[in-house]
Amino acid sequence: MKKAEESVQSNDTGSASDPVKEERRRVKRSYGVSTTAVLFQILVINLVSVGANVVLQVIAASRLQAENPGVSAEELKVLVSEDVAQQAMLTTLISLAAAGLALVVATAVGYKMIHTFRFRDSLNSKTRAKAVPLGIVGILAVQPVSVLISLLLRTIAGTNGSSADLANTMSGNGDPVGQIIAMIYSCIFAALLEELFFRGFMLNALSPVSKWFAIIVSSLMFALIHGNLGQFPNTFIIGIIHGYIALKAGSVIPNIIAHMLTNFMAFAAGFAAEALGDTGYMIFFIAEFVIAAPCLILFFKKNGRINDKTDIIVPGLNSELPAKSENTVKLLFGCPSFWIALIFELGSMTTLLMSSMQAAAS
Repeated sequence: MKKAEESVQSNDTGSASDPVKEERRRVKRSYGVSTTAVLFQILVINLVSVGANVVLQVIAASRLQAENPGVSAEELKVLVSEDVAQQAMLTTLISLAAAGLALVVATAVGYKMIHTFRFRDSLNSKTRAKAVPLGIVGILAVQPVSVLISLLLRTIAGTNGSSADLANTMSGNGDPVGQIIAMIYSCIFAALLEELFFRGFMLNALSPVSKWFAIIVSSLMFALIHGNLGQFPNTFIIGIIHGYIALKAGSVIPNIIAHMLTNFMAFAAGFAAEALGDTGYMIFFIAEFVIAAPCLILFFKKNGRINDKTDIIVPGLNSELPAKSENTVKLLFGCPSFWIALIFELGSMTTLLMSSMQAAAS
């Protein structure tokens, strides 16, 4: 009996000291922390948005019922809906605050839990990439492609899969002050926080074994967290290009600048549409593509393919594990947070698409 116990202890010690198993555990933990951080953002954004809407409706219903004692349930419902819609500024502020707070907390906690790299490691002012300005301008070539995909979806399904609420929020719900707030948030704070999280933290956390694996998964999460089918192709492709730029540059500073420019140009396109109509909107995107596409091609040509050993943001983060599926895909698939985030967002996007199609049909 004693010998058996000694044998078990010996086996446990041997397995615990196995460097390959220990390294796989470390890599899986990085995958788990990064996907859990994404799941946290999804839950916070949805819970705060739904909770705020419920609170606003309850307050409005209580006040309107007191003001109109004899109102019927159906009439009260209409009045409440109109009252909440009039609080456009408050709705915009709550939505943007929830998204920003979730990003800040997820980024801070994520960096704290990984331990292998620090916040400032991603903000190297001396970039390694060649012709970085070409990459920053070139990323704008994706927006016209996104518009074409959106138009194709609208032609096939009668909707591009985006919600009216989302469009209203990002346009400040038609309120000039709300538009300025939405623009400042999108072009400055969202650009900064999203790059610090998705490229500064998540790309690094997923990259020890395979850089392309890290680019694809971080881009997938980046696209999913935007929560609608209309934005998915655009954000996924942009995420891939951002990942490439960050790894080649060894810093997320070029990404922050590119993200700010991309979001600003999206607002500029909206203003062009308001001022010049659909014709002006299409001319804007055609001009953008003609200028940006050659820049992007030249940037890729000058910097070449991703190298798993040399293209890295944080020195010393590389793993000695071979870039095989058991060290990337299988470890990621073993993280429950990845599946919960994926299923939740796919379900949310599908529900949104169906409701948008029903609204378009009616």
